[in-house]
Amino acid sequence: MENYSSKKWGTAILLSLFLGGFGIHSFYVGRTRRGIAQLFTLGGLGIWSIVDFLTLLFGNFKDSEGLPLKKPKNALTIAGGVLGGFVILIIIIAISSGKNESGNEKSKTEKAAASEESPKVLPKPGETVKTEKFDITLTGIQPTNWVGNQFMSEKPAEGAIFIIVSMKYKNISNKSIGSFSQPSFKLVDPSGNRYDSASAASIAYSTVSNQTKKALSDLNPGISVTEADVFEVSSELWQKSGWKLNVDADDDITFQIK
Repeated sequence: MENYSSKKWGTAILLSLFLGGFGIHSFYVGRTRRGIAQLFTLGGLGIWSIVDFLTLLFGNFKDSEGLPLKKPKNALTIAGGVLGGFVILIIIIAISSGKNESGNEKSKTEKAAASEESPKVLPKPGETVKTEKFDITLTGIQPTNWVGNQFMSEKPAEGAIFIIVSMKYKNISNKSIGSFSQPSFKLVDPSGNRYDSASAASIAYSTVSNQTKKALSDLNPGISVTEADVFEVSSELWQKSGWKLNVDADDDITFQIK
């Protein structure tokens, strides 16, 4: 009379089918070294796990003591049913995923259409926008051909003009906000090009303005500061409408400035 393993064939074949790539079925029957090898090779890139599954199905898969797992008489029927169910589950998941993607695309399209039908009214200079952490106010836009004082001054390049952007913002949260998490600004022209501030001009302007923002300092709860940046743009382009100011804070804000 042939001796059989105490391990269950049904458990082993289920582990082989669903977790064979990780060698879990080998661990189950006590073949630890084989299981570790399969775990680190993802079941021999899938080939090893397929061979084990077929051996369980048609051959004599053995445990660590060399004893074969006893298969029921209707093993092929059981395995076929499990495999068929697995395939059906994958098909259902694929169909469901496709529907979700289709629904998401439809939702995005509907939102875009709604946005086109009802253009968002952007805040303007003098208006305050509230985010979760800040009250942000664009306090002024000033074109100029010179910034600074007699000791430190800057002039724009030929054909260009400086735009001084003045802001005020307040920490309305209950925590201190680090300097790198405080609002930063970019000027946006009518074509969508984004401008960084002119560093030298901004420093020169800071010598004659009453800005209260402190460099590399936290902004504590309830405190308001003022800040100004100077941008250099084409004088001709500045005459056109459609200029905006983008504020990068805990929320993305865009002011209509011209």
